[in-house]
Amino acid sequence: RFVAIARRSGRRWFVGALSAGAARTVTVPLRFLGAGSYAARVVDDELGETHRTVSAKTTLRLRLARNGGAVIELTP
Repeated sequence: RFVAIARRSGRRWFVGALSAGAARTVTVPLRFLGAGSYAARVVDDELGETHRTVSAKTTLRLRLARNGGAVIELTP
């Protein structure tokens, strides 16, 4: 019903999430990040683009519209 995948390029991470069917809220734990803090640029169907500081201890909540998606760019 939904998928989230993370890819790394150098020190930056990119996370994509896609949903099929009904709108939903999904959680994405960021345990894969290294030590320290990261600047997160989150673009989702409900809020548009938002920015925040995250770490490996953070779990993000993404709001996906019906047949929607989201993307996160994480930069140390």
